Amino acid sequence: MPTTVTDLSNGKRWFMYVCVLITCISMFFNMFKAPTLFPAFIETLGFTPDNIGLMMSMFTIMGIVLAFPAGFIVNKLGIKLTLLITTGAFVIGSVIGTFATESTLMLGSRFIEGIGCGLGVVVAPAAITAIIPRQRLGFAMGAYGIVFPVGNVVAMNMTPALYNAFGWQAAWWAGAVVAGFAFILVFLFFKIPAGESGIHVEPAQSESKVKLRPDWIGIALCALAFGIWNYIWGGGAFSFYPTFLQTEMNLDVAQSGFITGIPSFLMLFLAPLSGLVSDKLNTRKWLIVFSFVGTAIMFAIAFTASLPVVYAFVVIESVFAVCVTTGVYSLVPELARSQKAQSYGISLVTFLQNIGIFMGGISFGPLVSAFGWSGASQFSCVPMAILMAIAAAVFIKDAHKSRRGTAAKEEPQAT
Repeated sequence: MPTTVTDLSNGKRWFMYVCVLITCISMFFNMFKAPTLFPAFIETLGFTPDNIGLMMSMFTIMGIVLAFPAGFIVNKLGIKLTLLITTGAFVIGSVIGTFATESTLMLGSRFIEGIGCGLGVVVAPAAITAIIPRQRLGFAMGAYGIVFPVGNVVAMNMTPALYNAFGWQAAWWAGAVVAGFAFILVFLFFKIPAGESGIHVEPAQSESKVKLRPDWIGIALCALAFGIWNYIWGGGAFSFYPTFLQTEMNLDVAQSGFITGIPSFLMLFLAPLSGLVSDKLNTRKWLIVFSFVGTAIMFAIAFTASLPVVYAFVVIESVFAVCVTTGVYSLVPELARSQKAQSYGISLVTFLQNIGIFMGGISFGPLVSAFGWSGASQFSCVPMAILMAIAAAVFIKDAHKSRRGTAAKEEPQAT
């Protein structure tokens, strides 16, 4: 008899959940093993300052290209097999990269790793919702938010040490090892079979004969929220913050790096906490609204050339940062109500996330040139955050409310 979600003990569910987190940490470790080694690659592999950025943008490109195909792949192949392909792509890409003697082969290896990342960001939420009950999903998705900063911090600190001791190839071998470890964990312990429905529903829903349709309007607005969020944080204003600190406040590279690294450190604690709050209050929607209201306020003052304001901004904004991620990734699976719809919903989230990063990267710089640092933030980030907060408050419904409304519409009428 195949193992299903309801057959799993709590211990097995959470152990499998940890396996998914390790998979994602290995994914982001491999993504961020490159930046600190850019000077070495320019010197040894024939990269130039103009094209070295492709080492990272390859992941954004593949995130956009694979966003919707990844949803189809998850539904076609199942969660476990897609997780194995994800980790396998990083193993293969890292091993190939160790043998690179020029930029073309290295970029080819990063292309393979980018495929793994494009699949991973879609399959990981599907894997989590397949094994974690709804009443604990907020905490699970909140804790899932730590995988990016953990992978980032570990890579940024480990790869320079490996390079200094053994050369840059050691960092690539380390990437293959951590991805290989994640592959083994998934292969041995992730027991949800391919083709399983993959949404851990509440008993009342599973026992009902009323078939509930996905709330696609809510899913689309969640995806839009994450796209706007990544415009502001991933590619736009916050990604330019080190430059602001260096050019306008005369801080050196180390100081600006420390300040902009504070949110990554705080998120390690705040992300699970935001999930606990979400579960306790039984809401995902209002986390999203809260995050954008706070972001509108904070980005109105973010580029004030005052060190106390800067520190207040990075600390307080960290709270709002974790809330939007937890809210979106917890709510989309609940609004989808099936693995198939969830995979496509997360695909839309991923697509708009990468579009937001791309648009922020190409537009915020020109806005700074036209309006100055504060003007650029106040003319772009603040209005978008306000409009998104209003749209989320008015049009997004928490899943338990949306579920009742849909069921009422579809309940057969008495004759």
